[in-house]
Amino acid sequence: LRAKQVLRRMSKSFIPFLIFILSLAFLPGKAQQPSIYEGLSLKANLGLASFHGDITKNPYGSLSDAKLGLSVAAIKMFNPAIGIQVRYFSGYLAATRLDIDEKYTGQIAEVGLSLRIEPVKQMGPNGPRKIYPYFQLGISSASFRAIRWTASTNLVIPPTFGYELDNLTHGPKENALSIPIGIGFGYR
Repeated sequence: LRAKQVLRRMSKSFIPFLIFILSLAFLPGKAQQPSIYEGLSLKANLGLASFHGDITKNPYGSLSDAKLGLSVAAIKMFNPAIGIQVRYFSGYLAATRLDIDEKYTGQIAEVGLSLRIEPVKQMGPNGPRKIYPYFQLGISSASFRAIRWTASTNLVIPPTFGYELDNLTHGPKENALSIPIGIGFGYR
């Protein structure tokens, strides 16, 4: 009789314990939390920068007048398609318009934050894609200097932005808000 009582007490505590253990088997779980650095990438770009539009009389700029530009960015992807990008760009600009006897030169530095969209599925049928398109749209603060002068006599043509009329003395830079829009291809 005593053994029956012990078994009854054990079964009363064992059955809830067994139900608890079995319910843990069906809970979703992870061995570890993802790192805050997951999806983070850094990139540096070296390329050409040029004036566009009415200054060059060419909506796409001129490669013959292009100068060196450098960009550094940090990108955090929140899922395979959407992320944010923080970017710094610095470069020199130049253009020559011989038809009106003018030259332009300048410096620009820009800091911005952009939404980055990678619309094509990252995984292909044979694993990760190496080349993928991306789009970005954001807001940035640009700081620049620009000056123009006659090509034949090198006389400064006012107004100047960030330069004095002697073409040597730097004044304060001009600041502007800009909306960077980008389309590109990345490589992993």
